[in-house]
Amino acid sequence: MQKVSKSILAMTGVVLACILAAALLAACRSPAGGGPPASPVVNRVTITPGEVTVTRGDSQEFTALVEGSEGVSQEVDWTLEEGHVAGTTLTPDPDVPTKAVLYVAADETAVTLTVTAASKANPSKSGTAAVTVTPGVPQALPAPQNLRWSGNTAQWDPVTGAAGYSVQLYKNETPEGDPVELAGTSHDFSGSVEDTGVYTFTVTAKGDEAAFFLDSAAADSTGTEDGGGRLAVGTKVSVIFTPDDESGNLTVMAPEVLTISKTSETATLDLTVEGDGFNGFIWVLDGVPIDASGNGITLGSGGTTLTINAADSSVRLGGHSVTVYAWRAGVLWSPRSAVSLNVTQ
Repeated sequence: MQKVSKSILAMTGVVLACILAAALLAACRSPAGGGPPASPVVNRVTITPGEVTVTRGDSQEFTALVEGSEGVSQEVDWTLEEGHVAGTTLTPDPDVPTKAVLYVAADETAVTLTVTAASKANPSKSGTAAVTVTPGVPQALPAPQNLRWSGNTAQWDPVTGAAGYSVQLYKNETPEGDPVELAGTSHDFSGSVEDTGVYTFTVTAKGDEAAFFLDSAAADSTGTEDGGGRLAVGTKVSVIFTPDDESGNLTVMAPEVLTISKTSETATLDLTVEGDGFNGFIWVLDGVPIDASGNGITLGSGGTTLTINAADSSVRLGGHSVTVYAWRAGVLWSPRSAVSLNVTQ
């Protein structure tokens, strides 16, 4: 009987020891004061699809999955790796934070894109998706913009996706030489604009077959609104008469003041009229109409050309004003500006 009691006591001691150990272990695991349980753990983030091919001009939806302990947040931050054109965007779904839509712009030049989703609970955990961009239907490049002259150098703004440019020089609206092929956005024509005349140019952005871009339409510097796309050289100038509802607009494609010498130089003014129905023109020199050739002045056929020979004794030294009027349906149209001519010794 005594032996049985000792066994029972021994077993009871073991049970009590186990209960105490379990209580101590639970106390160690629980935060002091009975606080909240530990935050869920983020193991990894995956994106579906992980690899995909998208055609330029199309969209692709992605879904992120945050894997971890029970209750882990599914919220992620979406980003698109830089190196793409402005029109290519990644837009998170405002209602479903695990989704985002990628739009690949029609003029995208990148051949690969990378989409990333990072866990908001643990930003160090993120997943990526690899996007291969295919050209789809060939796209023509946009025409170059802001064509202008800087001295004898033709300039224009770059075109995204262009493999290069083709530049054609014109003299008095006639092609001058062969097109120049180059990679940059300017070309010095100093060796080609030495003769008297009015020079313009066209630029074509060249497509890249590997990126599936077609050549752009040719941009013409004559379309520049401020006239900066025309370069006047020498003493031959272009005068453009543009009528409106009240009077004519006279645009001079030349230096602000045209200067010629009494030794042997002449000034030639070529008139271009923008508008229909005009049947006569009147040149006026220093307020006096010119109705015939003579005294150093040659009036061209139809009145569209006026040449002033400074060497003639009738042409005085100093400043002169030249303008032109136009007849249309019995009404004399007057210009708003004049050509300034300076005759030097």
